[in-house]
Amino acid sequence: MTSPYYNPEQFGLTIVASEDIAGSYEFDMLIVWKDINEDYYYATDSGCSCPIPFEDVSGVQDITRIEAHSFESFESEAKNYLSPDEIANIRRAVTRSSRVVSQPPPPEPTGPKDTLSWSSNVGNNSVETQIIHRRDDVFTVTTMDINEACDYQTATYTLQSLMDFHAELGNFINLAIRSVGR
Repeated sequence: MTSPYYNPEQFGLTIVASEDIAGSYEFDMLIVWKDINEDYYYATDSGCSCPIPFEDVSGVQDITRIEAHSFESFESEAKNYLSPDEIANIRRAVTRSSRVVSQPPPPEPTGPKDTLSWSSNVGNNSVETQIIHRRDDVFTVTTMDINEACDYQTATYTLQSLMDFHAELGNFINLAIRSVGR
């Protein structure tokens, strides 16, 4: 029987972190995997020495995807297995992998453009965002984590895709505000 613990490559995964906190002749473990798309997943399993760890997992649909907007649920389970530094490293990796990655922007067109910039704080992170609107309704969006100056992303959007992104971001911000207000 295959298992993402013993044969992660057969599931298209690579183990990023694992910890077994059980004693001899048993297991109680958490594993974090990533796939080729840099999506992160985790699962826990426990038992005596007879079963194979994670033997009930038949694919990524049976494990939990770690997403930036729901990281706290992973963190609450992982703190029983992993060190705070390991959890922080996974948070950074998940945050980076969830960002928009695009092709290099097209050459800068000539003509007038408008620039809008702002800074915001999200938790312990200070983020600076700049949107450049060009005459041809192409927008370049650059976001930079001020705490890690080399950590920035640039993406190019059409007007419609920027509006879709804004709507999705607005929904996320409203959800965050509601959860903080409780």
